[in-house]
Amino acid sequence: MLSYGKRVPQYESDGQRVTLRIYDGVFDRPLAQMVAKWNAEGRDIQLDALLVLAYMKEHPYIDAKRASGLLQLEREDARGVRDYLSIPGKGILERRGRTQAATFHLAKGIARDLLGRAAYTRTKAIAQSRFAEIVRQYVRDHDSITNRECRELLGLGDSASAQVEASRYLKKWSASTGFLKAEGTPPRVRYRLRTTLLGNVLSKLRGQ
Repeated sequence: MLSYGKRVPQYESDGQRVTLRIYDGVFDRPLAQMVAKWNAEGRDIQLDALLVLAYMKEHPYIDAKRASGLLQLEREDARGVRDYLSIPGKGILERRGRTQAATFHLAKGIARDLLGRAAYTRTKAIAQSRFAEIVRQYVRDHDSITNRECRELLGLGDSASAQVEASRYLKKWSASTGFLKAEGTPPRVRYRLRTTLLGNVLSKLRGQ
């Protein structure tokens, strides 16, 4: 079913019996042709790859949390599968960022063949629109972020222009209405989540 681009079967259990739901959807010719081509080339198409392809048809990216749920694996195991699927020149995914908060998108050739010529550019634009969300989650997980860590996380590179671009984002997000606050002086500035009055109240309630 996955090889033909149909929905993933759903298994449900009430403790006494298991119900399998099989969905009959529209035949996805591009995906079927892609899988047939890989089979003809002798490529081993694992279930994990088909699950990721099915997911990526409807979502612009996948991260560790989503991969873990999709593949029913612990996060570290899911990261290993995801990293394998993003081997440069061979994988079906492209990595954006180098930290644990990295996101993965369909590789250019795969996105073109599966979703059309505009898909790759579109997913890149969507990824950029998620920069704030990605940085917010990173700071939640790691307490703070620097300009260098921000560039690495967002895949901006190490050029002077990349440093300026990261600074622009961080300055915007640490303005009076932003979700970050800056600590320290250049070049040793770290950014942490801004604590709101509501956040303080919730933190105190959780500690009781």
